[in-house]
Amino acid sequence: MKVERRLRQHLIAIVLSIGFLLLTGNTNYAGNDKTTITTEDSLINANVTISTEDEEGYTWYNGDRQMRVWLALDEIAIFHDQTREQSTKELKNTVQSLYPNAKTVETNTFVSRIRFQQQFKNVENEAKLSVLKIKTGARYVSPVFYPNPQKKPSTWMALTGEIIVHFNPDWDSGKITAWAKNYGLRLIKKFDFTPDAYLFASDAGMDSLKQANKIYVSGEVLYSYPNWLETLAIQAIPNDPLFIDQWHLHNTGQGGCTVDVNITNVWDTYTGTTNERIVIVDEDLKIGHEDLSPNIIPGQSWDYLDGDSDPTGRDLYNDKHGTSVAGVAAARGNNGIGVTGAAFTAGLVGHRLIGAATFENQADALTRNYSTNDIYNNSWGPGFGVYLSPLLPIVESAFRSGVTIGRGGKGVIYIFANGNKGNIGGNSNDNGLVNSRYTIAVAASTCSGVKAAYSEKGANIVVNAPSNGGNLGITTTDRSGSLGYSTSNYFNNFSGTSSAAPLVSGIIALMLQANPNLGWRDVQKILVTTAYKNDPTDPDWETNGAGLHINHKYGFGRIDAQAAVTASTGWSNLPEEITIEASTNPNIPVPDSDPTGVSDTINISQDINVEYVEIYFTSTHVRYTDLDIRLTSPSGTESILTEKRSTERYNRYNNWRFGTIRHYGESSSGNWTLTVKDFTPGIANNGNFQSWTINIYGGGCNNAYEPNDTFSQAYGPLTSGTITTATLFFSASAAIF
Repeated sequence: MKVERRLRQHLIAIVLSIGFLLLTGNTNYAGNDKTTITTEDSLINANVTISTEDEEGYTWYNGDRQMRVWLALDEIAIFHDQTREQSTKELKNTVQSLYPNAKTVETNTFVSRIRFQQQFKNVENEAKLSVLKIKTGARYVSPVFYPNPQKKPSTWMALTGEIIVHFNPDWDSGKITAWAKNYGLRLIKKFDFTPDAYLFASDAGMDSLKQANKIYVSGEVLYSYPNWLETLAIQAIPNDPLFIDQWHLHNTGQGGCTVDVNITNVWDTYTGTTNERIVIVDEDLKIGHEDLSPNIIPGQSWDYLDGDSDPTGRDLYNDKHGTSVAGVAAARGNNGIGVTGAAFTAGLVGHRLIGAATFENQADALTRNYSTNDIYNNSWGPGFGVYLSPLLPIVESAFRSGVTIGRGGKGVIYIFANGNKGNIGGNSNDNGLVNSRYTIAVAASTCSGVKAAYSEKGANIVVNAPSNGGNLGITTTDRSGSLGYSTSNYFNNFSGTSSAAPLVSGIIALMLQANPNLGWRDVQKILVTTAYKNDPTDPDWETNGAGLHINHKYGFGRIDAQAAVTASTGWSNLPEEITIEASTNPNIPVPDSDPTGVSDTINISQDINVEYVEIYFTSTHVRYTDLDIRLTSPSGTESILTEKRSTERYNRYNNWRFGTIRHYGESSSGNWTLTVKDFTPGIANNGNFQSWTINIYGGGCNNAYEPNDTFSQAYGPLTSGTITTATLFFSASAAIF
């Protein structure tokens, strides 16, 4: 979508009272104590002091969207130079010599988070921090921020002193150099996967946040934001050999279980080759594991924490999640050892990202070697303290580059776990990573075929796959000894949407072996049209206008390996993608406690076969969890984009993108209606349904339009008295099918 960039008329003043002196250094630390990067479970009880000096938090711009973070007055993040070693004990001693009550909350070779008993408000403490930076040999030191103002946050962020900037296409290198000098920025790199985007080092230190805002508000560039380090939540729910235990692959009634993914007959012909490469973007991937090492592609992995090509991680860090994820996708099978992966002779690559997930590293991990890698499995997402999590422009650029350039232009396949917040009201449309049309969102079902309680609902779900939540979990590979989930090299209770996602990744590798010419959209369509209707009595099942069964819990159903691979063998690729775009500005009040709500309609005259629909929605309503928003297609199919939730979250939808794949195969022609309801009374929580935009993506135009033509259409006044425009774009020559 081409979203009009709205220049801000004022600069948000960011007054950071603690004034940390953040400098750039040259030395490194690599810990030797057994300390670990923590996840949401170990952070949930953290007693962190959050800044209350600015009730609205501190603002930064994710594209043209205002984001807020809240400053922790008693925490800092120390970034380590990866060129030299320093023990954890040495770091602790140095910190405690200045702050006797300091505690290392978490650490790895990339960053350490330190919590202090006192808060930083005076010059004396600022001076100590300055000394601390020098004494520890840190590459960079930052205050810690949280993306919500609660006292028990579950995720945190830190500045790196770097800024990502995207220039207008007409800027040449000379103009960029002069511009950077004016702002005191040093060029670090140009992003290869997206034109005109650069990473700069800022001499402003802590003021890099303010500087990034200043650059954006100036209107000189398309976007500018800090290269934040953010913590990511792995999507597993771990609690506690071996094919006979792998009910998800071959169900014989183990533990009373009744379902599997119908894969064993596929293995008669396809088991994967090194030509089908699955990238595990995650924590560790123990490349020396006896059931993984035969499938590891030598020299192709990358460790973003340690800065080397071994994603195992050092044994002093208790990373284990990625090793279990890799086993589900592609543990070596038929070798008389351990377990079997879905594509048990496919290639494996590890990108050890979690713990060093700066925005730059996230984008790099999703595009590294995408000419030879095929599938990027992502069993992670925003932390439990993050609710509305928009897709970063730099990551969206990475996705776009991956699907247009990757695999020789056929497009890499991005698989994402749909999220584990289902039992606390989470909806996967809150997450910009999984409601993107470039990604395949995977939900989780149990060994009896019903929804796993933790698995989030969403109109964006493509398929579901088996995981834990019923009588049994998933048996897979594990780190050895105390470093793993169990005391052996295997684990029989791997869980969450974390486990569902790599099962789908492995099956897609078999599809690509059967037909290497499949494009990324072809893979999506095959999954959509071959999925099995699990839990058939669930009341949410309905049939869309193209005759496909759909469910907000399950997508199009549970993945069926045999059906998907069979369809792949004789597949004819889809025509070039077409986009229809239309907008309207109703600006109408949304009444409280009204089951009818308000609706607005956009009429689309162009007729294509729908593949994916995006809705960009803006409301003045300050508590987004009060709203119920639904899209109804011309065929009468409804997509629940979000529902009212009992958990109160004070935030509003400001050009928020919802995604739905439920209208797959329907005609785009006719009335598309967006209905907004507010079920919660309260004058303070009233708001207007301001505007919305619909983007329809598909192919196989049903009218005989010529390629590369552009059509605009003006409509008469709608019920809200507004004018709606629609434009049809052909991305390239389009065929009719």
